[in-house]
Amino acid sequence: MRKVVYVLDSIPGTRKTTGAIKYINDNPTKPILYICEYKSEIDRVCNETHCVQPESVYDESLEKYHSKRDDIKKLLVTGQAIASSHSLFINFDEEILSVISKLGYEIILDEVVEPIYPLNSRYTKDDYKALAAKNLIEVDETGKIVWKWDEVTDDTAYSGLKKLSITDQIFKAGKLDQFLHVLPIGLFSAASKVTVMTYNFKGSHLYQYLTIHGFVVLPEEEIKTSDDKNLRQHIKDHIVICRHKGTDKYKEKEKSTCKTNGNTLSYSNYIKKRHSKDFRKFIGGRINLITRYLLEKHNEENLSVSEVMYTFPMSFSGVENIEKEVKGKVIKKKVYVNDPKNTISVVGVSALKCFVPFNCRGTNEYSNKAILIHCYNQFVNPLIKSYYNTYTDVIVNEDDYALNTLVQWIFRSRIRKYVKGERVYVYCLSERMEIILEKWLESL
Repeated sequence: MRKVVYVLDSIPGTRKTTGAIKYINDNPTKPILYICEYKSEIDRVCNETHCVQPESVYDESLEKYHSKRDDIKKLLVTGQAIASSHSLFINFDEEILSVISKLGYEIILDEVVEPIYPLNSRYTKDDYKALAAKNLIEVDETGKIVWKWDEVTDDTAYSGLKKLSITDQIFKAGKLDQFLHVLPIGLFSAASKVTVMTYNFKGSHLYQYLTIHGFVVLPEEEIKTSDDKNLRQHIKDHIVICRHKGTDKYKEKEKSTCKTNGNTLSYSNYIKKRHSKDFRKFIGGRINLITRYLLEKHNEENLSVSEVMYTFPMSFSGVENIEKEVKGKVIKKKVYVNDPKNTISVVGVSALKCFVPFNCRGTNEYSNKAILIHCYNQFVNPLIKSYYNTYTDVIVNEDDYALNTLVQWIFRSRIRKYVKGERVYVYCLSERMEIILEKWLESL
């Protein structure tokens, strides 16, 4: 049977979620699993449809915490429509996938999930080399790690790695001696139909992943969106690429290499310079300077610092997402921790209110933002790229990938509301990202 994924690929703001809600309501007897990234969106779908959502519950009598994954198993067997999160979806086990397949569930995936990511925060290249040297793991022709160390128990450092390996989810990062976690293809093959709602799908890792596994991509025609012709013109008229003479000079002297003040502003560049006070001061200082310049230049709009958003790699922001358990319920909260040796601080601009991760998507939380300062030159992670180059025929387009996240980041701002006269002012510290944005606007 042909493996198919349906894609609703349209620019942000074309009311894809609204179309999905109508589709769910028009099909009250269909078992549908709606997957999105944020709790607010899950609540919206449940409020406007007959979908229910899994809950985490603390059983005081048993002094036991029942997770959302426990609850979704109970909901699925009833065949009712369910709305849940990306984070729960990527952790579906074989039992859940079996029920999805048996009852013929449809999956609507609102925005892409990352199907492949490095495990280097948990298991390093030293772990890989140590296990490989002792022949405790080996690599097959697809790059999959075959686990050979049967004596590993649940209380050892490698127990988590073993569990993922025996379910075919650990792969070698191509020619690099590190581990990658690759999601099981059953997440997309178990359902009777899978629809992905996003923009620029071919610029995502999910597109590459499904292509590798033989999926055919077809346009979704049952879920309707609004006409985007007028929206495209609105975008061209309301996204303003800004210049700043005092900062642009740092790009001009590096014109042939697309560097800014001698820096590529890639992730590896940030890591290499993380302990450089001058580097961190330069980034923070430019954000402060451009903020003040744009606020003054567009003072007729009465913009304030609270309407600024900026970005660079999350680990330099000082913003941390913490989880706290209260009566068995996990509460998530953002806090700011200033590490003088690592954090890039911006004088006069609150990180908690204004820092927005470069890969943020699918949320309205920042829809008041008007001044956007982008300080990150994005490339595909070298580990993932090495995997593609070594074990697949996939050729990754670096600019498509960068455009994908750049556009999604910009559309966290007030541009997503499509209000006439509400422009957003974008400054890219990376010349490459500025060029990518310019070409996209010209193509609309």
